[in-house]
Amino acid sequence: MAYVPGVQVNANKAALALAEFDEFMKKLYAGAEEFVQRTPIDSSLTVDVERIKDGFKVAFKLASAELRLAESGEGRSPFMALERVLLKAKDLVKVWSINKKV
Repeated sequence: MAYVPGVQVNANKAALALAEFDEFMKKLYAGAEEFVQRTPIDSSLTVDVERIKDGFKVAFKLASAELRLAESGEGRSPFMALERVLLKAKDLVKVWSINKKV
């Protein structure tokens, strides 16, 4: 898997029982890397991926001196859950960025 500075991913391949695990992890790391580039330089992102009753849940927890956020997304596929959490988290960072400039 790819290494992205400041990003820790907790995803158990066996527990997720996902045929496309490697493809999902590539998308996860690419999305996390793009997201982290929009955050303060000292940001640390933890990503938790888990199987839930009706599908999957992907949770982001970001911490920095200036910004803290926690957001999650759920979906029938892990790809859908990842897309949902990325959209929510990017919106939160956008609002933070606008407010920081005011």
